[in-house]
Amino acid sequence: MSANCFFTNHIIGVVMANNFKKKQKEERKKFRSWECEFQKDRYIRFPHSALTHENFKSLSVYAKTLYMYMKDWAYGCKGFIEKQENNGNGEFEFSIRLAKSILNCSLQKASDTVHELEQKGFIERQNNSARSYQTSIWQFSDKWYKGDMV
Repeated sequence: MSANCFFTNHIIGVVMANNFKKKQKEERKKFRSWECEFQKDRYIRFPHSALTHENFKSLSVYAKTLYMYMKDWAYGCKGFIEKQENNGNGEFEFSIRLAKSILNCSLQKASDTVHELEQKGFIERQNNSARSYQTSIWQFSDKWYKGDMV
């Protein structure tokens, strides 16, 4: 009879532990009030190792800011999401004028910032749109992380 009690207590303990882990996981998913007023808002995925990487640190403040906005913009694009779901690196449209409005700076500064991200291997241009009013097609790159650029 003591073996049955042990077995029952063990099962109850496992179930309670699983419920506790599930509750912890749900708590981690929620945004805190100081993070965002919208509890079901989307977020940008950016690992700590990338944040502390020397190549990311070498970017200007404008480039870091624009990179985060580009990531958010891309995840709002349908084509990008579809390719991401198939383990690909999706393409997204982004113009210099959009960068200008995001950064609240001159057109030249926005152009320089996009060029900096491209030069340092964070993004790659998929088409050649030389005019600032035309939308370019971009793709995120891992060259900056691998050290191929910079």
